[in-house]
Amino acid sequence: MFEWIGEAGSFVKGAAVAALGAVGIGEEPPAYYPLDGMLAGFETACAISPDLESLWASMAHGETPVLPADGAEYFDAAEVRIAEDYREIRLPVRGLWKDYAVNALTVVAGNDNGISSFSVHFAPGQPALAATFGPLAEASSAAMAADPDNLVAFTTDFGTFNGITQYYCDFST
Repeated sequence: MFEWIGEAGSFVKGAAVAALGAVGIGEEPPAYYPLDGMLAGFETACAISPDLESLWASMAHGETPVLPADGAEYFDAAEVRIAEDYREIRLPVRGLWKDYAVNALTVVAGNDNGISSFSVHFAPGQPALAATFGPLAEASSAAMAADPDNLVAFTTDFGTFNGITQYYCDFST
């Protein structure tokens, strides 16, 4: 006699969940910002996307980092370390690149001496990183070494340096 009550209850419950989803209640934002677009091509002969170029230039010039409009909340305040001949600007991020957790993007900018690099720092505890990024760095290095237009010998590498697992490109001249 009252079979319709169960069906009506399911309908009301479904409508409520849909309404909450439409206004953004009940949905958690992703834990990590996808960096694949910004870092597109970086692993291939150190190509720099327009978004990465904007971020890098702003950091290197000591300006407020130009962050992606849809991901600013995933980045924390830049940390600057000043050495005698360069500045290291580290931008903490909760990001993902090729499905691996990234915890910082770092620019090293020389003090009028040609030092220039960009690196992606990975969160610790990801043992498969080397299997993915080691071969990419080797292929990228080989491509750059064979490039007749690479007159200043830009280089790339992947490894753990100063206790930080990273993929970097050195653009120093």
